[in-house]
Amino acid sequence: MTVRATGHRREEPRVGCGASAVVILGKHQGTRPHNLELRGRVALGAAVWHGLSDPTAPVYFLAADTHGPTGVRDGTLVRSLLTERYQVPGDVVHVRRWSLCTLAEVRGIRALSRRRGFERVVAVTHGYHARRVAKYLGEVALRGEVLSVDPETLARLPVPAAGAELWQMIAEAVTAARIGFGHHVRERATEAGLTVLHRLDRRGRIERWLAKRARS
Repeated sequence: MTVRATGHRREEPRVGCGASAVVILGKHQGTRPHNLELRGRVALGAAVWHGLSDPTAPVYFLAADTHGPTGVRDGTLVRSLLTERYQVPGDVVHVRRWSLCTLAEVRGIRALSRRRGFERVVAVTHGYHARRVAKYLGEVALRGEVLSVDPETLARLPVPAAGAELWQMIAEAVTAARIGFGHHVRERATEAGLTVLHRLDRRGRIERWLAKRARS
Protein backbone atom coordinates (compact mmCIF):
# COMPACT_ATOMS: atom_id res chain seq x y z
CA MET A 1 0.00 0.00 0.00
CA THR A 2 1.46 3.35 -1.04
CA VAL A 3 0.33 6.85 -0.25
CA ARG A 4 2.11 9.61 -2.14
CA ALA A 5 2.15 13.35 -1.58
CA THR A 6 1.99 14.77 -5.09
CA GLY A 7 1.17 18.05 -6.72
CA HIS A 8 4.75 19.28 -6.71
CA ARG A 9 6.82 19.31 -9.88
CA ARG A 10 8.32 15.87 -9.29
CA GLU A 11 5.28 13.65 -9.80
CA GLU A 12 2.16 13.56 -11.93
CA PRO A 13 -1.12 13.08 -10.03
CA ARG A 14 -3.01 10.01 -11.18
CA VAL A 15 -6.55 11.15 -10.55
CA GLY A 16 -9.26 9.44 -12.53
CA CYS A 17 -7.60 6.02 -12.24
CA GLY A 18 -9.92 4.22 -9.86
CA ALA A 19 -10.17 6.94 -7.21
CA SER A 20 -13.45 6.61 -5.39
CA ALA A 21 -13.51 9.49 -2.88
CA VAL A 22 -12.24 13.08 -2.76
CA VAL A 23 -11.26 14.45 0.66
CA ILE A 24 -10.81 18.17 1.29
CA LEU A 25 -8.70 18.84 4.37
CA GLY A 26 -9.73 21.68 6.66
CA LYS A 27 -7.75 24.84 7.33
CA HIS A 28 -8.25 26.96 10.45
CA GLN A 29 -8.01 30.68 9.65
CA GLY A 30 -9.48 32.22 12.77
CA THR A 31 -11.15 35.55 11.97
CA ARG A 32 -9.29 36.23 8.71
CA PRO A 33 -11.91 37.71 6.41
CA HIS A 34 -11.53 35.57 3.31
CA ASN A 35 -10.10 32.18 4.35
CA LEU A 36 -8.39 31.89 0.97
CA GLU A 37 -6.48 28.70 1.77
CA LEU A 38 -9.65 26.76 2.52
CA ARG A 39 -11.34 28.23 -0.55
CA GLY A 40 -8.41 27.10 -2.69
CA ARG A 41 -8.65 23.58 -1.31
CA VAL A 42 -12.34 23.48 -2.12
CA ALA A 43 -11.71 24.71 -5.67
CA LEU A 44 -9.02 22.12 -6.35
CA GLY A 45 -11.20 19.42 -4.80
CA ALA A 46 -13.97 20.37 -7.21
CA ALA A 47 -11.54 20.18 -10.14
CA VAL A 48 -10.44 16.71 -9.01
CA TRP A 49 -14.06 15.55 -8.74
CA HIS A 50 -14.90 16.86 -12.22
CA GLY A 51 -11.91 14.95 -13.56
CA LEU A 52 -13.03 11.60 -12.19
CA SER A 53 -14.79 9.08 -14.40
CA ASP A 54 -17.39 8.27 -11.73
CA PRO A 55 -20.08 10.97 -11.28
CA THR A 56 -21.18 9.31 -8.03
CA ALA A 57 -17.76 9.59 -6.35
CA PRO A 58 -18.23 11.22 -2.92
CA VAL A 59 -16.58 14.42 -1.74
CA TYR A 60 -15.92 14.61 2.01
CA PHE A 61 -15.14 17.49 4.35
CA LEU A 62 -14.82 16.59 8.03
CA ALA A 63 -13.27 19.65 9.67
CA ALA A 64 -15.22 21.19 12.55
CA ASP A 65 -13.86 24.73 12.29
CA THR A 66 -15.89 27.91 12.08
CA HIS A 67 -14.97 30.85 9.89
CA GLY A 68 -14.87 34.58 10.43
CA PRO A 69 -16.28 36.84 13.14
CA THR A 70 -19.84 35.60 12.52
CA GLY A 71 -18.85 32.01 13.32
CA VAL A 72 -20.10 30.42 10.12
CA ARG A 73 -19.27 26.72 10.07
CA ASP A 74 -16.60 25.87 7.52
CA GLY A 75 -18.68 22.92 6.38
CA THR A 76 -21.48 25.31 5.41
CA LEU A 77 -19.05 27.35 3.31
CA VAL A 78 -17.54 24.25 1.70
CA ARG A 79 -20.92 22.79 0.73
CA SER A 80 -22.06 26.10 -0.70
CA LEU A 81 -18.92 26.56 -2.79
CA LEU A 82 -18.97 23.01 -4.12
CA THR A 83 -22.63 22.88 -5.06
CA GLU A 84 -23.44 26.47 -6.00
CA ARG A 85 -20.18 27.74 -7.46
CA TYR A 86 -18.33 24.67 -8.72
CA GLN A 87 -21.29 22.59 -9.94
CA VAL A 88 -20.68 19.47 -7.84
CA PRO A 89 -24.00 17.66 -7.25
CA GLY A 90 -25.28 18.07 -3.72
CA ASP A 91 -25.95 14.37 -3.27
CA VAL A 92 -22.23 13.50 -3.51
CA VAL A 93 -21.09 16.20 -1.05
CA HIS A 94 -20.80 14.93 2.54
CA VAL A 95 -19.98 17.38 5.32
CA ARG A 96 -19.38 16.17 8.88
CA ARG A 97 -18.21 18.20 11.90
CA TRP A 98 -15.89 15.48 13.17
CA SER A 99 -12.55 17.05 13.96
CA LEU A 100 -10.30 19.98 14.67
CA CYS A 101 -7.03 18.27 13.74
CA THR A 102 -5.56 16.39 10.80
CA LEU A 103 -5.13 13.08 12.60
CA ALA A 104 -8.81 12.96 13.55
CA GLU A 105 -9.82 13.89 9.99
CA VAL A 106 -7.80 11.02 8.56
CA ARG A 107 -9.17 8.56 11.09
CA GLY A 108 -12.65 9.74 10.23
CA ILE A 109 -11.99 9.03 6.57
CA ARG A 110 -10.79 5.55 7.48
CA ALA A 111 -14.06 4.95 9.34
CA LEU A 112 -16.04 6.18 6.35
CA SER A 113 -14.06 4.01 3.95
CA ARG A 114 -14.95 0.93 5.99
CA ARG A 115 -18.59 1.94 6.21
CA ARG A 116 -19.03 3.12 2.62
CA GLY A 117 -16.70 0.67 0.95
CA PHE A 118 -14.51 3.01 -1.10
CA GLU A 119 -10.96 1.83 -1.61
CA ARG A 120 -8.98 4.93 -2.53
CA VAL A 121 -8.94 8.63 -1.70
CA VAL A 122 -7.57 11.77 -3.30
CA ALA A 123 -6.84 14.19 -0.45
CA VAL A 124 -6.52 17.91 -1.19
CA THR A 125 -4.46 20.27 0.97
CA HIS A 126 -1.51 22.66 0.74
CA GLY A 127 2.03 21.59 0.02
CA TYR A 128 3.37 22.29 3.51
CA HIS A 129 0.68 19.95 4.91
CA ALA A 130 0.85 17.20 2.28
CA ARG A 131 3.59 15.07 3.78
CA ARG A 132 1.93 14.75 7.17
CA VAL A 133 -1.43 13.93 5.58
CA ALA A 134 0.23 11.22 3.47
CA LYS A 135 1.93 9.82 6.56
CA TYR A 136 -1.34 9.59 8.47
CA LEU A 137 -3.15 7.99 5.52
CA GLY A 138 -0.41 5.39 5.32
CA GLU A 139 -0.67 4.65 9.03
CA VAL A 140 -4.37 3.85 8.75
CA ALA A 141 -3.80 1.77 5.60
CA LEU A 142 -5.75 3.96 3.18
CA ARG A 143 -4.73 3.90 -0.47
CA GLY A 144 -4.54 7.29 -2.08
CA GLU A 145 -2.75 10.45 -3.07
CA VAL A 146 -2.36 13.89 -1.56
CA LEU A 147 -2.55 16.77 -4.03
CA SER A 148 -1.15 20.20 -3.21
CA VAL A 149 -3.13 23.35 -3.92
CA ASP A 150 -1.17 25.24 -6.54
CA PRO A 151 -1.60 26.19 -10.22
CA GLU A 152 0.91 23.52 -11.30
CA THR A 153 -1.27 20.79 -9.84
CA LEU A 154 -4.37 22.25 -11.44
CA ALA A 155 -2.68 22.42 -14.84
CA ARG A 156 -2.26 18.63 -14.81
CA LEU A 157 -5.97 17.96 -14.25
CA PRO A 158 -8.49 17.60 -17.08
CA VAL A 159 -10.65 20.64 -17.84
CA PRO A 160 -14.22 20.03 -16.61
CA ALA A 161 -16.78 19.30 -19.30
CA ALA A 162 -18.86 22.13 -17.84
CA GLY A 163 -16.56 24.54 -19.64
CA ALA A 164 -14.11 27.40 -19.49
CA GLU A 165 -16.06 29.64 -17.11
CA LEU A 166 -16.06 27.02 -14.36
CA TRP A 167 -12.38 26.31 -14.93
CA GLN A 168 -11.57 30.02 -14.69
CA MET A 169 -13.34 30.33 -11.32
CA ILE A 170 -11.46 27.30 -10.03
CA ALA A 171 -8.13 28.63 -11.31
CA GLU A 172 -8.68 32.02 -9.68
CA ALA A 173 -9.40 30.44 -6.29
CA VAL A 174 -6.37 28.13 -6.51
CA THR A 175 -4.08 31.02 -7.46
CA ALA A 176 -5.45 33.20 -4.64
CA ALA A 177 -4.74 30.39 -2.17
CA ARG A 178 -0.97 30.57 -2.70
CA ILE A 179 0.89 31.73 0.39
CA GLY A 180 3.92 33.96 0.89
CA PHE A 181 7.40 32.91 1.95
CA GLY A 182 7.02 33.92 5.59
CA HIS A 183 3.71 32.11 5.92
CA HIS A 184 5.20 29.04 4.28
CA VAL A 185 8.12 29.00 6.72
CA ARG A 186 5.78 29.27 9.71
CA GLU A 187 3.54 26.49 8.44
CA ARG A 188 6.49 24.20 7.70
CA ALA A 189 7.83 24.76 11.21
CA THR A 190 4.43 23.91 12.66
CA GLU A 191 4.24 20.77 10.54
CA ALA A 192 7.70 19.68 11.65
CA GLY A 193 6.75 20.14 15.30
CA LEU A 194 3.52 18.18 14.90
CA THR A 195 5.36 15.37 13.12
CA VAL A 196 7.81 15.04 16.01
CA LEU A 197 4.94 15.19 18.50
CA HIS A 198 3.15 12.38 16.67
CA ARG A 199 6.17 10.12 17.10
CA LEU A 200 5.85 10.60 20.85
CA ASP A 201 2.05 10.43 20.99
CA ARG A 202 0.74 8.10 18.31
CA ARG A 203 -2.80 8.24 19.66
CA GLY A 204 -2.90 11.99 18.98
CA ARG A 205 -4.21 13.10 22.35
CA ILE A 206 -1.82 16.05 22.56
CA GLU A 207 -2.45 17.02 18.93
CA ARG A 208 -6.19 17.13 19.54
CA TRP A 209 -5.67 19.16 22.73
CA LEU A 210 -3.44 21.65 20.90
CA ALA A 211 -6.01 21.98 18.11
CA LYS A 212 -8.70 22.88 20.63
CA ARG A 213 -6.41 25.34 22.42
CA ALA A 214 -5.49 27.06 19.15
CA ARG A 215 -9.18 27.69 18.46
CA SER A 216 -10.21 28.77 21.95
